[in-house]
Amino acid sequence: NALKAVTGSHVLFLDDDAVLGETFLETVFAYLENYVKESGDEIDKIIVTGTQTDDGHVIFPGKQDFLGFQKIPYQENEEMETVVIISTVFPAGVFQKVLFDEKLVYGCDEVDFTTRALKQGFKIKLCSEAVNHHFGSDINRDFYKPYHEASRIYVTFKRYLSTEQKVLKAWVYLVIASLHTTAHSLKAAGMQGILKTIQTLRLVSSYLSLEYFPEGK
Repeated sequence: NALKAVTGSHVLFLDDDAVLGETFLETVFAYLENYVKESGDEIDKIIVTGTQTDDGHVIFPGKQDFLGFQKIPYQENEEMETVVIISTVFPAGVFQKVLFDEKLVYGCDEVDFTTRALKQGFKIKLCSEAVNHHFGSDINRDFYKPYHEASRIYVTFKRYLSTEQKVLKAWVYLVIASLHTTAHSLKAAGMQGILKTIQTLRLVSSYLSLEYFPEGK
C-alpha cells in the first residue's frame, strides 16, 4: 500500500524502531552517482545497501548458508544477494518487476525480494559508510519467533525451487531444514520445543499451499 503512494525515483523502508543517519541519504546518493559514472550501469538497476548499528554493533548484510541463515560474510567483490533492509535504497522501478510476498507475517521477506530482483537484472551494491540506527524492542519477540523460522524455511525453499529452479535441491533442503528445526527445538526446550516446531512447520505448510496451490488443487 505504501508503494502505491511513491512518486519519487527511489524508496527507503525505515522501521518505526530505527533512526535515519544524519548523512545517510547524501552518502548513498553520492555513492550511487559515482558508481554509475564509473561502471556505466543504469542507475535504475542498482540497489544500494548500507549498514546499521544495533546495540553498538555495526551490522553488515550476510550471505545465506544452505539452511537460509544470513551469517556468511561476503568476500571482497563478491556479488551480493542480501541487504540490510532499513538501510537500503531501492530504485522505484524494481517494484514494477518484483513485489514483497504478502503471505509473510515476519522475517526474511527482504531476502525473498532481493534474490528475485537479481533474477530480473538488478544489482546490489554495498555502501558501508551509509549507516542507519536500529533500537530494537523485545516486545512480541516470542510471538514472532515461529513466524521468523517458518519464513526462513519457506523463503529458502521458494528460492531454490522457483528462483533458482533447482527442484531436487529444494526438496532435499525442505527435509533437512525440517529435521534441523526439530532437533534444535528439542535440544533447546524439550517437548515444549517440539510443540513449537509443529507450529512452525504448520506455518511453512500454509505458506507453501498458498504459493503453489492457491486454489487448493
